[in-house]
Amino acid sequence: MKFSLSTIKGKLMNGLKWLVQRLKGNGDLELMHSRGVLSGPESVVTPESEEPLIVTPESVKTPVITPEYTKTPMITPEGIKTPVVTSDQQQQGMDYMMGVASQENQGLLDLPDDAIIMPNVAPEKDGGMDIAFGHKLTPEEAETKTVYGIDISNGITKDQAFQILQLDIEKKMKDTRRIIGPDKFDTLPTPAKEALTDLHFTGVLNSFPSFKEAILTGNKEKAYKEYKRKFTNKQGQKVEMKRRNNFMRSILDRLTATGYLKGK
Repeated sequence: MKFSLSTIKGKLMNGLKWLVQRLKGNGDLELMHSRGVLSGPESVVTPESEEPLIVTPESVKTPVITPEYTKTPMITPEGIKTPVVTSDQQQQGMDYMMGVASQENQGLLDLPDDAIIMPNVAPEKDGGMDIAFGHKLTPEEAETKTVYGIDISNGITKDQAFQILQLDIEKKMKDTRRIIGPDKFDTLPTPAKEALTDLHFTGVLNSFPSFKEAILTGNKEKAYKEYKRKFTNKQGQKVEMKRRNNFMRSILDRLTATGYLKGK
């Protein structure tokens, strides 16, 4: 709700009048005058005086609005469309993000909080340049030196690296939802969404049709049989992504524990 300056001044005047009336009843006005709380010929009201309190426009200070405040968007009840997220879902999302961070760049996690992270050559063949936790720079990002509006020309902080990772995960999950179909994707438990999103994160969602089908249908035997990924290193060799596969297996174990994956 917005108030004009005149409205604010009016409310202050009414409040001060009420305060004076209360103080007149308990004799605190003299104490306030002695401490400089009330001063000035136009605002002095003694206990003996029957004159009303006069507050001039000059005595009403305009509230200071900082630049940070002006940048804060005003959200009306009609504009609030935030989905309800449980603490369990929040924890699962955090666990998944930290799991991806560990798989993509454990070395970055081990750096001190004030470290500066620069782009690096991706480990896979023809992988281009990475920054943060496996974010591959697009030609446009490499040219503009910005990722999601973050300037990377002089490196980024760990906090910025996590910002990029979070936005990457959100983008990949949105893309995965579109590929799978919203009606089907939205009915899946969170770990199943993460399993499919993680395949898309490494660019192989459509290369694992059997695994994808196993996750969608809750087929335990097929899921555990088809989840392992490999990558082609700079020497052109196919190498198992052991740590990433262990991470995926932990997701499958969670789906099994909750009863979503069924079978042998």
